[in-house]
Amino acid sequence: MLFETFEIHGLFDIRNIEFRLIDNRLILIAGNGAGKTTILRIMFLFLSKQWGLLSKEHFKAVKVTFSTGTFEFNRADYLNAVEHQNVNQTLEEFPLYREGLSKMFESRKLEDLLRNPSRASIYADQFDVPVSLLLKVVDRFSNTRVDSLNFDLGCRILYLPTYRRIERSFDDLFEDLDKRLEEFLSKQQMLSRFLNGKDDYGVDEEFGNVFTRIWNERDLERWKKHEVQSYVEKVEFGMRDVVFKVADFMSTKDENESYNTKLELFIKTCNSYLDDKILILRDENKLGSIDAAGNEIDIDLLSSGEKQMVSIFAHTVFSNLPTFIIFDEPELSLAIRWQERIINDLTSLGADGFIIATHSPFIISDELRAATQALN
Repeated sequence: MLFETFEIHGLFDIRNIEFRLIDNRLILIAGNGAGKTTILRIMFLFLSKQWGLLSKEHFKAVKVTFSTGTFEFNRADYLNAVEHQNVNQTLEEFPLYREGLSKMFESRKLEDLLRNPSRASIYADQFDVPVSLLLKVVDRFSNTRVDSLNFDLGCRILYLPTYRRIERSFDDLFEDLDKRLEEFLSKQQMLSRFLNGKDDYGVDEEFGNVFTRIWNERDLERWKKHEVQSYVEKVEFGMRDVVFKVADFMSTKDENESYNTKLELFIKTCNSYLDDKILILRDENKLGSIDAAGNEIDIDLLSSGEKQMVSIFAHTVFSNLPTFIIFDEPELSLAIRWQERIINDLTSLGADGFIIATHSPFIISDELRAATQALN
């Protein structure tokens, strides 16, 4: 399927944006703070049909035109439909908290809760509803389908956000974990008092103190500085899934006509990005590496940039469907010499198209200038 135009109306309530893809390609250029990351995330969430997450972004409508037709997601209409569809069901399912839930729905706090689930504890106190129930409401509302947007892309979306996006999600994780921990300790205290028939805080208080000491001693900034790179690497570009993909593909040797071509192209392309080492295929359908001294090394010892390239290429060449890539600021993790050739190599490996946001002039070759647009 060909992507023709992508429109976002009312972005941050002040901007209307339209992009035109040329041969399924778009290079988006803008300075810091222009909203590139938000725009790419909206594109990804729309194409992957994650309507609940998409509704948390700040815009009015998204319209995408494919070669087969035009599809539009109206955020306000979605939230109204979701609320109408789920409110009565939720009230009937939890009659004990009907009054509190009704007040919350009537006060129009649902939209804020869907966008910021970490505020569940605030609304739990305000409307006298358990945090766990509010989180269940968020999950139910976020997973509502939109049958009118039942398009078939005919490809898989590979979304590569920036490292800083991953780091920000760790902060969100700790904030939410803190809320859940407080709720858990509160439940433990209530359960203990109920079972013992008395107000015995001793064990629960000590239990809480242990977690408090751990939490207070956690130095988030130091952790981020020294550890976040390895965690980001594992989340985004771990080698375990690459090893599995290669082994799974190699097991199809007898029934795959393009087996040798794909495998050779993958190895050749990866090796052109590696410094002082090469990838090899072991007899037991496993991927390995050899360093400049001829010693076999585990591919987990590749540099973070090398792992990134191997992972991207593996997900592109060994996919059962054509791959459409959304790549946010590749220059943050790619050497200049890699930036100059990454798009051509992805195309050679079978990428069906891409949307890339960048500051780098090295990514934009002469043949891509027609597909390049500035975000004003």
